[in-house]
Amino acid sequence: MYLATNPSETTVSTSLAKSNLFLFSDQPMTGAEILTAIEQGLKVRLPEWKGYWKGVEDTHGRLHILVFTHDGKILDTPDSHYLFRDDWEICP
Repeated sequence: MYLATNPSETTVSTSLAKSNLFLFSDQPMTGAEILTAIEQGLKVRLPEWKGYWKGVEDTHGRLHILVFTHDGKILDTPDSHYLFRDDWEICP
């Protein structure tokens, strides 16, 4: 999964891409809100996870969401059904 950062590509939401509201959030967040946090370079997770999701830019400037597991694996396969949850948090 990747988020388009180039305006000529389809983006998740232009309003999300411009927001800086989640740098220091201690409240649970929605899937839409965590996409903004990932674009800002933050790591996000669900409460029961020991791993996290983080965005990494590729050579074309696209932001890919990677899964960093609790046992040190890095997967390029985030499961998008988690985006419907509203209990996301920023990793410390």
